[in-house]
Amino acid sequence: MRPLHEPRRVGFHHEPGHHEHVAKHTDPRSHMSQRVLSRLGRLNPTVVFLGVGAYVFVALVLPGIIGAALLVLLAAGVGWLLTRTWSVQPPAIRIARLVILTLVVALAVVKAT
Repeated sequence: MRPLHEPRRVGFHHEPGHHEHVAKHTDPRSHMSQRVLSRLGRLNPTVVFLGVGAYVFVALVLPGIIGAALLVLLAAGVGWLLTRTWSVQPPAIRIARLVILTLVVALAVVKAT
């Protein structure tokens, strides 16, 4: 009888069957996400705040659909950041970020109409 941690051997050469090969799935997006998060973590928070504020100002000043598209891009970025950092944030921060995301999406909808 084989130990539980050993794969079952089949065939003449005692190789595992097709479904028994261990595959290491590495998601290149996960590695890229880690790099982006690492870079974002090194940025000066004041500069980021002022940059995002200027971005939102420009998006609100630009006409109709162009400004709305910029706000949707910002919402997508905030949403992505929220999904990547959700597990390490306290509940109060999660709620605050969800409120901000909702406001950005609402601004985009108002701007588009």
